[in-house]
Amino acid sequence: MGKTCKLIRRVNLHVAGRFSAWQFAAALSLIMAWSVVSCGPGIQFQMQVNQMLEQQNYRAALELFDRNKRAYGSRDKVLYFLDKGAVAHYAGQWELSIGLLSQADELLEEAYTRSISQEASTFLINDNMRTYPGEDFESALINLYQALNYSALGMWEDALVEARRVDIKLNLFNDQYPEQVRNVYREDAFIRFLMGLLYESQGALNDAFIEYKKALTVYREQYWPVYGVPAPPVLARKAISAARMLDFDDQVQLLLNEYPELETSLADESFATTEVIMVHYNGPGAQKQEASFWVTMPDGYVLKLAYPEFVEPHFSVVNSRLILTNDQGLTHSFETTEAENIAAIAKINLQNRISRIKAKAIARLTAKYLAALAIKRKVEKESNKNWGFLVHIITQGAMLATENADIRHWRMLPSRIRVALGRLEPGTWQGKMEFLDAGGKLVEQRQVPSFTVMPGQKYFLVARTVR
Repeated sequence: MGKTCKLIRRVNLHVAGRFSAWQFAAALSLIMAWSVVSCGPGIQFQMQVNQMLEQQNYRAALELFDRNKRAYGSRDKVLYFLDKGAVAHYAGQWELSIGLLSQADELLEEAYTRSISQEASTFLINDNMRTYPGEDFESALINLYQALNYSALGMWEDALVEARRVDIKLNLFNDQYPEQVRNVYREDAFIRFLMGLLYESQGALNDAFIEYKKALTVYREQYWPVYGVPAPPVLARKAISAARMLDFDDQVQLLLNEYPELETSLADESFATTEVIMVHYNGPGAQKQEASFWVTMPDGYVLKLAYPEFVEPHFSVVNSRLILTNDQGLTHSFETTEAENIAAIAKINLQNRISRIKAKAIARLTAKYLAALAIKRKVEKESNKNWGFLVHIITQGAMLATENADIRHWRMLPSRIRVALGRLEPGTWQGKMEFLDAGGKLVEQRQVPSFTVMPGQKYFLVARTVR
C-alpha cells in the first residue's frame, strides 16, 4: 500500500491542473481499490488450528480464534462465528457451538436480505467488497451442525426444528434460480437420516419411517449418481426395522428386494432401542482457490477474468470404527460408513452457479475496460499520447489488481462425514475409536471415556480428524 500511495502523490504532482477532476478521480479510485481484498486469517492460521484439532487441544484452538477475531474484518465476521462454532462442536462444547452458529445464521440472513443493495459496489470492484453471503450449502450445514448439537444435549424437539430448516433453506435457495440452472444440492440425505433418528427417539415411529424412506430415495437418486455416496447400510436396516414394527409388510418386502443382503442379518428390534451414534468429521475440507484466464485486447490492455473453484486436499484417514466394552466385559465393534461428501457438494454446488459468477465478472471487467479506455482517449485528446500512456499504465494495473475472485469460505468444515450406529445394552461403556488408511492400517487411535446409556437413549459421540 505504501508504494501505491507514493505513486498517487507522484501522479498528483505531474497531472494536477492538466486533467479534469472526474478523470483523475476515476483513475485514483481504481488505484485505491487495490487494497480492497478480504483480510481474514491466512493459511498459517488454518494450519495451526488443524494441528490443534489433531492433538485434540480444543481449548488452545478456541483461544486462537479469540486472538485473531479482528483479523476476520467486518465483511467476514460471519466466518469467525462459523469457524469457531464448528471447532466448539468438535470440542463437545455444545452450548457454545449453538450460540456461535446462531450468530452466524443471523448474519447470513442479514447478508441475504441486503445483498441486492451491495451489488453496485461488487459490480464496480469485486465480490470481496460485499459482506460474505455464504455458499448455499454452508448455510444449510449450519442447521445440520445445530441439529447435532441439540441431539448431543438430548434436546430432540430443538434438534428437529434445526433439521427441518435445512429442507426449508434448500427450497428457498433453489426457488431463486430458474428451473434449468437450479443447484444439484436440493436435498440433504444425511439430515433426513438424522431426522429419522430424532423422530424415533421421540416415539414417532411412523414419522421416522417416512424420513428413512426419503433419505434412501435421496441417496439413490442424487447422492450416489452425483457425489458417489451410496446409502449407508445401517439406514436401510433402520427403515426395514421400522416398517416391520409398523406392520408395513409390503414396504418390508420392497426394501428387502432392494437390499437383499440384509435379509439374514436383520433381527427384530424393540422400539426403545438403545443406540450409540458416532459422527466422524473426516479430512480437511475443500479449499476455495482463485482460477483465472487472460485476454489481450488489440489496444494493449490485458484483461484478467478471475473466478473461484474448490480444491480438495489430500488426507490419509479414509475409514474408522468404534470399539466399546461394558462393565460386564461385553464388546461391540461398529464400522463407520460415509454419509455426507461435503467436498463434493461444495465443488458441484459452486460449479452449478459458476456461469452466473463468470457472467457477472465479464460484465464488470468490460465496464472497467471501457471506463479505462475512455479516460485514456480523453487524456490523449486534451494532452498528448505520453500522458495517455501513463493513464494506460495506471488503469491497467488497477484493473488487474482489483479483479480478484471471492475465495472466502467456511474453512473448518470437513471433507466427509462418516457415521457408525449400533445397538447397545443399557449400562456403562468405554472403549476406543480407530482411524484407518486406505489399506486398513491404523493411523490413529483415541480413547472413549466411560459413559452411561439408559434404555431407549441415543448417545452421540463426535470425532474430528484432519490428517
